[in-house]
Amino acid sequence: MEASLDTNVIIHLYKANLQSVLFHRFQKLMVYEFIRKQEMNKHADSAIICLFDKDVQDGKIEIVTDDF
Repeated sequence: MEASLDTNVIIHLYKANLQSVLFHRFQKLMVYEFIRKQEMNKHADSAIICLFDKDVQDGKIEIVTDDF
């Protein structure tokens, strides 16, 4: 099953250290580039952003762009 995450879900799950719920429930997680670059920079603290970026680097989350 695939899922697209929004800013609030990301922030709340990472803040509660429950991001593993996402990785056990979904085979593929996607986040739009705008959410990562704009929304998370406005609303998430640096610790959450670092954890999230590590999960992206580890291939657990895919960043989706509008590029074709």
